[in-house]
Amino acid sequence: MAEKWFFFIWKDFGWETIPDAGDQYFYMFGKYTDQKEPHPFAKRIIDMVDLNGDGEVSNYELQQAVKDKEKLEITSKLIVKHPSEWAMGDTIAKFKEELIQVHAKGIRKETNAEREQELIKQRDAKIEHISFRVKQLNFWSKLTNGDVTTKAQRKAAFFASKGVTPLNGTMPTGSGAADKAKRDKQLTEAFNALEAKRSPRQFPSDSKVWHFHPIAFVEHMKMVVGKYGIRSGYDIEFAVKKLQENVKPKPIGKCGRYVRYALEAGYNLERDGLLGKTPVSAKDFGTYLTKKKFYLLNEVSSLEDYKPMKGDIAVFVAFQGAKKYHQYGHIQMYDGKKWISDFSQRGFWAGGDYRKFKPSFKIYRW
Repeated sequence: MAEKWFFFIWKDFGWETIPDAGDQYFYMFGKYTDQKEPHPFAKRIIDMVDLNGDGEVSNYELQQAVKDKEKLEITSKLIVKHPSEWAMGDTIAKFKEELIQVHAKGIRKETNAEREQELIKQRDAKIEHISFRVKQLNFWSKLTNGDVTTKAQRKAAFFASKGVTPLNGTMPTGSGAADKAKRDKQLTEAFNALEAKRSPRQFPSDSKVWHFHPIAFVEHMKMVVGKYGIRSGYDIEFAVKKLQENVKPKPIGKCGRYVRYALEAGYNLERDGLLGKTPVSAKDFGTYLTKKKFYLLNEVSSLEDYKPMKGDIAVFVAFQGAKKYHQYGHIQMYDGKKWISDFSQRGFWAGGDYRKFKPSFKIYRW
């Protein structure tokens, strides 16, 4: 199916989750520490960087590693779970202990007693400075569960995304008052349905959280959302609902008009709000849909590898049928169960000529 939709399957692009990266602040090991072997996560990275296999990582090996695109690709796509740096103040004693061990190797190698004492003083001063900074940045334990915004604020934001302002109980007046009231009721119902599904904001019960490379994450998200980025202003549910409300028992030759009605509802416009802006012929809707930031599923040329999604729109070319020339082509929308144009179709193909000649088509998806 569509290659870009596979971007949602992150592991297929090299991303990997590591649920246990240890709880230490420094990966210490060797003959000068109690831990002779590194944590498995640290060992994996070391083995990747350690060019000569001596179990140690030199500055040269680090320099070579950051120049290796393949290694950077692997490490930047590791999503690792370990304690948050914003919670270090809660375990400051453990942090200080590890800092002492970090400095122990160098201090123990010093044979001059006076110089050794000087190194210890420098170590303690550094530990005190770092500990002070850590405490200033420690806010994790102060975080609380619950919503940041009120329900009224969320409702206003939801309505704003549809280009309208909630009435909040006031009665509209003037031209189109009935339509405004109806639209407010529909949007309120849609908002309440979303609210019923949402859960209050929750924070982890401990400080172990997932960490990822921010730039690698952003770059992958660009592939997920595609060239149009995060889109808004169109509601598939509203479009499909209008499509179903208008459906006729038999075709009446007005597929373009009835799909337009659905699009108008999706964009929260009144009837004929797109009149004159959409093409006259159904076959010409493709250019309009791409301008409105619908995705063209380029790789779909047959039905064998295509799984329709609610809101998908199929646009057919003009073609010669058995007895007539279908000069305007055809357009239809999928409601999640069936294809609808101006009538409820038996399947993907709108009629006998379509099933027999199978004219070429393109699929557009919001």
